[in-house]
Amino acid sequence: MAVAGVPTVGSPEWWLDRLGRRLTERAGRATYTRVGRRDDVGTERRLVDATGMALYQAYYEGRHRETYKIRRVIEAFGLRMPIYVNYAGVVVDSISERLGVDGFTFGGDDRASEAAWAIWQDNNLDAGFKRGMRSGLIKGEFSLVLWPDEDWSPRIWVEDGAEVITSVHPETGVRRAALKRWADEDEPGALFATLFLPDAVYKYRTPATANTAGAELATLGGTAWERRIVAGEPWPLPNPLGEVPVIPFPNKPDLHLAGESELGKVVPIQDAINANIANVMLAGLYGAFRQKVMLNFALEVDPATGAPVQPFDVALDSLITVPPNAPGEPEPRLAEFSQTDLAGYIKVHETLVQAIATASRFPPHYLLGTQGTFPSGESLTAVERGISAVAGERGDDWKDPLEDAMRLAFAIKARAPGNSAAAAARFEKWAAVTGAEAAFRNPETKSESQHVDAVTKKKDLDVPRRQLWSELGYSQQQVLDWEAELAATPPEPAPPVVAVPMTATPIPGPIDSAGGAQPPS
Repeated sequence: MAVAGVPTVGSPEWWLDRLGRRLTERAGRATYTRVGRRDDVGTERRLVDATGMALYQAYYEGRHRETYKIRRVIEAFGLRMPIYVNYAGVVVDSISERLGVDGFTFGGDDRASEAAWAIWQDNNLDAGFKRGMRSGLIKGEFSLVLWPDEDWSPRIWVEDGAEVITSVHPETGVRRAALKRWADEDEPGALFATLFLPDAVYKYRTPATANTAGAELATLGGTAWERRIVAGEPWPLPNPLGEVPVIPFPNKPDLHLAGESELGKVVPIQDAINANIANVMLAGLYGAFRQKVMLNFALEVDPATGAPVQPFDVALDSLITVPPNAPGEPEPRLAEFSQTDLAGYIKVHETLVQAIATASRFPPHYLLGTQGTFPSGESLTAVERGISAVAGERGDDWKDPLEDAMRLAFAIKARAPGNSAAAAARFEKWAAVTGAEAAFRNPETKSESQHVDAVTKKKDLDVPRRQLWSELGYSQQQVLDWEAELAATPPEPAPPVVAVPMTATPIPGPIDSAGGAQPPS
């Protein structure tokens, strides 16, 4: 596929070049330096600089950029590990722990909901999608790739936003093309790419050094690509789905569906915190203790080495004496420098941590530890409302693409060769359901007793039982299981009504003055 000049617009080579450039810019790169010998087991990598998604991933992992002052502090203290407090990781993890998928609803059809959950479990997405959401919070986007296996069961892969990018039509929202590009550690220096188009899938790789002779190459964006042939597959591989099977999940998307990292506002403040910590370490090393100085005192010199001799042996049980100087010379005098007050540095640190809380709508007690009064009860719900709202908004943003992914999974199952006509029609019907909804768990932190009491009161308002269970935090699949169990359990028979025989009771007469009963008149 030798390409002369610029590739034709819309051709596979054009998409490979276009999406590849965008992916390179978005993914960025990180530059590290090693500390210690390369054969040292404890060798550390320190971040010199980074851009794009690589920057946010490094900060989440606690590998922060080192300024000149920070490097000097690390060297002065002999530290092997950086001295950072990684607030960036806390911000991401605290949002991620509130996110989770509990199930699906498809137009009130419980069979469709159960089938969707079975696909979810079959692809191990409880853990996989959780990792994808965390990666999306860090980097600004992750994706799902769907493809049928040999039995036409849908296989779903969670993909890194630094390796997969999708082009969506700006007017219709239809996915036009997607590219996955990655490096394989088993083949150092080689790059692999898979281009997804609605009609076909094109697979490429950078040529190995020994295989470049006679190969058909396309040099795009400074990278030479050749066809990647997979045994038993034609090239290109026909796409039987008729649509691009890559679904992006942008984090906090704008109107152009471009996502952003949760750490975009945090990283600059984290850098300021790191610099302030370096100042504290320097002040603690050189200025936090009162420095003593002797005036008008001549040090004795060792005649053998020419080096000054330590004049005092400082200890709790030692008495320091200073001999007088020669007549006419000023008397020796002891002076000291006052220590540096570290309170100002601590105040700056607290202010910067508060800035992170404000910028990310984060509860301050997550970041400031035990300082102040720890909230509880209703106050805890109030102070965590911001981060609960952030987690809820992220779940709302990801509902639609997740529902699209499950509809595409149903479309794959509808084409399974072993399906009956009824099963194929059923899956096709579910694939076309527009009233589908993914159920994300409630991100709010609530007192269990107060929450149960509030939901119980709603029962008196004739709120449906299924809705009450959902509000109590039970997953969609648990609700469906309980509904099925209750439907299969026959109601208990009502207790028999026992007739009580009526017996005549004599009516007492009036009481006379002597206390006896008088017969009725």
